[in-house]
Amino acid sequence: TGDKVETAINIGYACKLLNDDMDQYHITAEDKEGVNADLDKAIAELDKNYDPEKSNNAMVITGQALIHAAKGELPKKVMSIGDRCKVVIACRVSPK
Repeated sequence: TGDKVETAINIGYACKLLNDDMDQYHITAEDKEGVNADLDKAIAELDKNYDPEKSNNAMVITGQALIHAAKGELPKKVMSIGDRCKVVIACRVSPK
């Protein structure tokens, strides 16, 4: 969506993509180091708690974070999280 994070999340709830039982991982940092830290934190949580049979996870990532996450080794981290989520919402994204 082109919406702010909070608005995108509200739309996710309204569309029944998100629910209160979901663990949400927000990747919202605006620089490469911050995005890497957000990704590492989400991966650590998922590594600790992930059960494929009971998985109920969502990732919310901003367009700015996505720009940084598309470079170097970070795409592998994004995919590691996304593969374990039922929902991925990208917000503040617009085509160039």
